[in-house]
Amino acid sequence: MTMMNDDTGVPAAVFALRSEWADLILSGAKTVEIRRSRMNRMIGRMLIYRTGAGLIVGEVRVKGMHAAPPETIWREYGAAACLTEKEFDEYAKGADMLYAYRLENPIRYGKPKTLSDIGLKRAPQSWCYLPETGPAGPEPASDHPAEARRLLTAAADQWELHRFTTRDNGMAARDISRMFGGLLARIGEYGKGNTLGKA
Repeated sequence: MTMMNDDTGVPAAVFALRSEWADLILSGAKTVEIRRSRMNRMIGRMLIYRTGAGLIVGEVRVKGMHAAPPETIWREYGAAACLTEKEFDEYAKGADMLYAYRLENPIRYGKPKTLSDIGLKRAPQSWCYLPETGPAGPEPASDHPAEARRLLTAAADQWELHRFTTRDNGMAARDISRMFGGLLARIGEYGKGNTLGKA
C-alpha cells in the first residue's frame, strides 16, 4: 500500500537521520540524501526523524531520485550530500547501486512532532512510509501566497513523480519542471511583499 501525505496526496516517508545530517538538510546545505536501498514508489516529501532526540524535526521536498553505480553518485552528488570521499567510500562499500534523493524547500518545524503524532508506533531503522492517517506537517497557511505555493508545490510533486515513473527526461518535460520552479519562485517573491507584475 502506498502511504500518502494527508493534504496533497503525494507519497511521503520518514527518514531516520543523525542530528548533524538532519541539521544540514534543514539548513539547506545538504541537498542530496544518498541511500543503499530503493523505495518501491517514489516519494514527494521526506520527514526528518532526528535519532537521539526521537522527534520529527522538519521536512523537505523530494524533487527526484537518481539510481546509479557508486562512482557516478559520488561524482555527481558527493558535494551536495556533504560527504567526504572517505565517508562515501565506507558507506558505499559492497554496493552495486546507490540512490540519490534530490531535496529542496526544507521546513524546520516550530514544534517538533513525536512518532505518535504522525501515526507511528516505533522509530524507523532507516526509513518508512508515512501512515495515511497521520498528519504530515504544519498546518497550511491561511494567506493566499502560502496557499498558492502549497497547491503549486503539490502539482509540481505530481509532475516529478510522473517523470520518475515514466522516465521522461525529454526537453518538453524538463521545460515543464522549470516552469513549475519559476512559478514557485515568483510566488515566493510575491509573498515577501513584491507584485507578480514586477520584472
